[in-house]
Amino acid sequence: MITLDRFQNAHLPHRKSILEEYITNRSTTSRPGFNCYIDSALITIRSFCGLLGFEIDSRKVTDMANPNQPTINFRRFPKIVSNLERGILITSIQSEEDLHQIPEWKEMIIALNAANKCVAHFDEYSDLEHKATPEIVETAAKAILRELSTRVKIQDQPFAASNASPLCF
Repeated sequence: MITLDRFQNAHLPHRKSILEEYITNRSTTSRPGFNCYIDSALITIRSFCGLLGFEIDSRKVTDMANPNQPTINFRRFPKIVSNLERGILITSIQSEEDLHQIPEWKEMIIALNAANKCVAHFDEYSDLEHKATPEIVETAAKAILRELSTRVKIQDQPFAASNASPLCF
């Protein structure tokens, strides 16, 4: 179980800093540094999309630039939040309609496709052209950070000790 303190003071800031560093430094680093930044950003985007309530199945995707191709699902969110201590409030994305309300949803899906099929793989997907350009990944990262700021809240300690439900579905 991830405690409220660890979530607020370690997990969330650490992962947010990965996206912030990518946004700030991707264009000023060496090629090896850029490779680290983009792979880290893609994996972190995937992690945060799960925290926000959705994931995609990229196995049957043939056009990595088509955000309408993968199957989007919202089933795993209860498992993810069951590992979080009370007091961490998440207003999840519950449907494709909710997801499509985010102006950058297409960039988020393209980044997820790349994370699922191209990052750190040496299998049948490893030689794909992932189509997640640096600009697309930056747009997705900024959108994720914005969504986190509005959808993830830490409740004051008195509420966390109450019987009220800490999770918003």
